[in-house]
Amino acid sequence: MARYRNPEIYAAQQTSILRAAERCIRRYGFEGTAIAALCAEAGISAGRLYHYFPSKAAIIAALIAEAQAEALASLDPLATAAITPAALIAAVEAAALGVADPDYAAVALEIAASAARDATIAAALAAHERAVAAAWQAAIERGQSGGLFPAHLPADALAEAIALVLDGILGCRISKPDLTDAAIRQRVRFVLTPLLEHAAR
Repeated sequence: MARYRNPEIYAAQQTSILRAAERCIRRYGFEGTAIAALCAEAGISAGRLYHYFPSKAAIIAALIAEAQAEALASLDPLATAAITPAALIAAVEAAALGVADPDYAAVALEIAASAARDATIAAALAAHERAVAAAWQAAIERGQSGGLFPAHLPADALAEAIALVLDGILGCRISKPDLTDAAIRQRVRFVLTPLLEHAAR
């Protein structure tokens, strides 16, 4: 007889493991996080852990999928309306404040470093970056089609520039932990405002 699996309980345990993994990664780094330490943090056995995730790389891939879902959800307001350059900058500022969260930044940088050594993680991270860039590009293109955004500006190139800005802010959070929200917004505007003003000419 097949064993019934309650999907809500299963999902809750997966989430508990992912939160434990984040705590371990912040504490020990990705490479320093042993399965034994992760299991101890999650309060489960190794056999139980592998019931939910087949490997440490699978756990990281799940964390990346979570981050992707959160990023795309934050861009939902841009999905139904033609945006202006000012609205785009405001959205990037909000995204920058999100990636500048110290806990998020610490885990994200560890994941990025691990992608250089693990093909599974690299593939998951690349898919995440493509999906988020596509969402930014689609928002820009809607603004262009609505006549509210410079029509000749390459939407794909601007989406890549936004990704670079956000990656830079993430790095700044680690090297400059006292960076204020106002300073983060200022850096976003410093990079993007001249670019958009130049494109509008």
